[in-house]
Amino acid sequence: MSVALHLSRSGRDVAAEIAWPDTEDARRARDYLAPILREGSSFVAPNVEADVGVAVVDGEVVPYTVSRERDDQSYVVSPYTHYITYGAEEIEKLETPALERPLRTIVAGLGRVFRRARFDRVVYVDNWLTSTTLHAPLGRASWSSLIEALRDAHPDHAIVVRGVDRRVSLQLSSDLAALGARLVFSRRVLFQDPSETLRRRDARRDAALLARALAEGAYRVRDARELDDAELARATELYDLLYVVKWSRHNPQLTTRYVTHAIRSGFLEGKALVSRDGSLDGVYAAWSRHGLYYVPVLGYDTRLPRALGLYRMLAALSSDDALAQRALVHDSAGVSDFKQNRGAVPVLEHLAVFDRHLPLRRRAPWRVLGTLMDHVGAPLIERFDL
Repeated sequence: MSVALHLSRSGRDVAAEIAWPDTEDARRARDYLAPILREGSSFVAPNVEADVGVAVVDGEVVPYTVSRERDDQSYVVSPYTHYITYGAEEIEKLETPALERPLRTIVAGLGRVFRRARFDRVVYVDNWLTSTTLHAPLGRASWSSLIEALRDAHPDHAIVVRGVDRRVSLQLSSDLAALGARLVFSRRVLFQDPSETLRRRDARRDAALLARALAEGAYRVRDARELDDAELARATELYDLLYVVKWSRHNPQLTTRYVTHAIRSGFLEGKALVSRDGSLDGVYAAWSRHGLYYVPVLGYDTRLPRALGLYRMLAALSSDDALAQRALVHDSAGVSDFKQNRGAVPVLEHLAVFDRHLPLRRRAPWRVLGTLMDHVGAPLIERFDL
């Protein structure tokens, strides 16, 4: 099975050189990826710096990133940020000083060792530069050919597939393990069946809150595709207030150009909440693929009173959209209590790491990390419901 790899290069329109498959999914991928290939990953976010490539295998388009090993990267291109920098932030959320102190020492020590071992020298496969990936439906033989091609093209890099869970990615997990992947726990994610969500009391209250706000004219709903340039800039600001300012600067710091492109190209679809006085106060934009529904762009004005329930209304709107599509919601990670109270089910997620072609000193961090995450990381995350 042949695999065609196309890596972005400065000054070249790589998208024009690719023989894109004649499918709706491939056309959508082409429209989304073209400016990223042309302008580079910083088109998406200033803290997302990597070379971007596209593999075409078995009629599927599979984007990938090749790391640049720079500081202050987002975790979508950097395992160092995911496990070390972001991990240090998560330790603070434990609010248990007796645990925090030794864990900080361990993470700091690992960080020094991992830097020396070039831990960030990775190729992330099927990386759409979103915090969660909805994977291509490839069979084991196609994955084998793709991993081999990337390993041959980047022999000094670990080849890594993010977002492998034991629910929707169960077959993928089995296939990659059979091909020799080391499965390293990365985080706990949540899934929601929107038909079940509406049976939960909190979800019904969210829906009632939204209905009341709309009936009273406090808010109206706009399709994200109808937003003008200024409104899309405001949407990006709202995302930044929530994901970057409130949650973590290691989330992708999305640019207005990217958010505008992702919505206008049709890659993302969503809605906005506009107040009586015309202020855009909340927004979300979702990615739907192969029966899954995921919201990579979401934000609201965190400076407004919490009693308004903007996050709750956005949750109700997006849940309705997913229900209309009969899609399972991939709820990513974070605000676990809120999501579980609305029917979300937690699942452990892993990275599938191919590193057998690397020297021992490069494989050692992944082996140590795998052991620590299985015996320390995962139990702590489940215990503290992170």
